[in-house]
Amino acid sequence: ESVAAAVEARHYPDLPPARSVPLSESLADALRFTAVLVAVNLVALVLALLLAPLAPFIWWAANGLLLGREYFMLVALRRLDEAEARRLRRRHALAVFAAGVLMAVPLSLPVVNLIVPVAAVALFVHMLMRIAAPGRRPAADQ
Repeated sequence: ESVAAAVEARHYPDLPPARSVPLSESLADALRFTAVLVAVNLVALVLALLLAPLAPFIWWAANGLLLGREYFMLVALRRLDEAEARRLRRRHALAVFAAGVLMAVPLSLPVVNLIVPVAAVALFVHMLMRIAAPGRRPAADQ
């Protein structure tokens, strides 16, 4: 939250304050994410067992999918309602996935993995500002 706020303050100072995410919305998103997390990891496990030489790439792809989804939603829910955030995530699924993979690979490296979450929040704030809508940035209360 503080990293996203700092990036917004520096690069997007004209934005209104971020919206408060209702607890019910946050819990619903967490439950959906948990279900996706379990499903993706089960599929990745089966694929990694069947295609053992490709296991690192399978895990990076699986974690990239999960990390991209979660970080995008974390940032987007500060500015958009849940339905709009999901719609944008789906519309830009490839970019969200690619950004997630860019996070997943360095998370495998000791020490480097300590700065990845901070850099990821900054990346996803910039991504959201670019894709939210042509010619406009997301407001606090949409």
